[in-house]
Amino acid sequence: MPRKISTPESDDDILWGAEEIGAAIGRAAAQVYYLHSIGAISTKKVGHKLLIAERGELRRSLLADEAVDRPRITRS
Repeated sequence: MPRKISTPESDDDILWGAEEIGAAIGRAAAQVYYLHSIGAISTKKVGHKLLIAERGELRRSLLADEAVDRPRITRS
């Protein structure tokens, strides 16, 4: 079950778990694990499966990724 650190959103809120991170960025938990595995988002692994992210760092990593002209990964 995801834990909330504080009620109002702030950049230093800690997001616990792929589900909570996914909700913050509009992605499914499986997509969060994939984005973590390729280093596309700023997350840290705690233990075997739990991911954590700081809301501000997550936003900055997503914005930086959009600013860089990278080839898109598509499935055929």
